[in-house]
Amino acid sequence: MVSGRYRAYRDYMAPRGGGLALEEWFRFYRLEKQSEAPDQAGGVVSGCSATGEATEQSVLTRPAEFLALLKDSL
Repeated sequence: MVSGRYRAYRDYMAPRGGGLALEEWFRFYRLEKQSEAPDQAGGVVSGCSATGEATEQSVLTRPAEFLALLKDSL
């Protein structure tokens, strides 16, 4: 899901100057997910879990490993 979001961002930004490199985009993505984490920590999910919108905890707990996997998936 995350690699798909980055690809969509990259494709959208290509005609507009390219946008952020993966590492910078991931830093922003991680901060965004971190801000959502308290809402989900109590077991309350803001959307249907089938949508894939639930926070992937390894984004927050092991960001370097997650980024490495993300790089490999692109």
